[in-house]
Amino acid sequence: MLSRVKALRNLRILDTPEEEIFNDIVKTASSICEAPISLITLLDSEKQWFKAKVGVDITETPVEVAFCRFTIMEDDGQMLIEDLTSDPRFKENPFVVNEPNLKAYLGISLETNAGDRIGTVCVFDDKKRTFTQKQIDCLSTLSKVAMKLIEEKVTVKVVEEQNKTLKLINRNLESFSFMVAHDVKAPIRTIQSFSKLLLRSEPIITDAKLNKYLTYVNQSSENLGDIVDNLLNYSRQIQIKSNEFEVVNVSDLMKEVIGILDYNREHLKYEIKNTDTDIFSCKGILKQSIQNIISNAIKYKDTEKAAQKLHIEFNQSPDSYTITFKDNGIGMDKERVGQVFDLFSKDERSNISTGVGLSVVRELLKKIGGEIQVDSELNVGTTVSLNFPSRL
Repeated sequence: MLSRVKALRNLRILDTPEEEIFNDIVKTASSICEAPISLITLLDSEKQWFKAKVGVDITETPVEVAFCRFTIMEDDGQMLIEDLTSDPRFKENPFVVNEPNLKAYLGISLETNAGDRIGTVCVFDDKKRTFTQKQIDCLSTLSKVAMKLIEEKVTVKVVEEQNKTLKLINRNLESFSFMVAHDVKAPIRTIQSFSKLLLRSEPIITDAKLNKYLTYVNQSSENLGDIVDNLLNYSRQIQIKSNEFEVVNVSDLMKEVIGILDYNREHLKYEIKNTDTDIFSCKGILKQSIQNIISNAIKYKDTEKAAQKLHIEFNQSPDSYTITFKDNGIGMDKERVGQVFDLFSKDERSNISTGVGLSVVRELLKKIGGEIQVDSELNVGTTVSLNFPSRL
């Protein structure tokens, strides 16, 4: 089941709006098979959802009462029941016993290119009956057409996301050009100036002067290197694929990231709550986002406080997940909080740049329909919340 659910959710078709092309498929199926009810069903872990329907008003049922869950388990992916009332699997089904009092069923599995059966194209009748081979063959063809349409829509979505990424990269290349003309040229000029001073110095200079000049050169070089590295990291990180979803254990993910950034847990004291749970999301995006936030908590900790803490808490609602990070670091004032998502925004008072970390997190979360919220108080600490859908 896990493989099927993963394949289905990665197709990102669950709970999508009604579409005419799929409605045409069920209308055709109903007409060819001379059946009053026709459906395109998709089987999630807990529900059966109808992408298109004829003859019923409901849009989903619990998976426990779904006829199609048996269809996808058949060797050939097909199931024909001439009399549902005499079949032990269905005779007590609420849709057989009560309205619409179903009597006959024919279903053909929707099978992905990878071999995962995610649902069916099916028809029902309120009379006991059989279906001709021609009708079965036609329904099989309609199932293949529906599956091809679903997979082609995923391809279109991937291309659209790639185009969005390219547009974002192009916009940031413009920012990079502006930044190069100002922030990068300044340290380069410093390097050049002090290099010339070294070259023009008297043959014999004191060690103090030499060390001073070399220190300036070293600091400027490091600043330049940091800027370039951050830009390269930004370009790489925002291109993380957002169409590869999987089951992720939040607790394991936290341990993995903390193990990378603070192996001996010497920088912060971690208080982790409610994370021992599995979610279905994009691990690459979550890992990179969490890594940026914890890295900031370590970088901006308040060493004057007796204990530097980071509280991490996971919460879930019916439609979304929230991971909250609350530290007791140096914090920021309200004006500074409003600038944290700007690339290389610089605090004029401290001359500290935000770099690209939170900009990366915001762009990554957008890819999975999520958002980031930052609240902070100077000398008190910072709270960062990641919010993203629990179902796509």
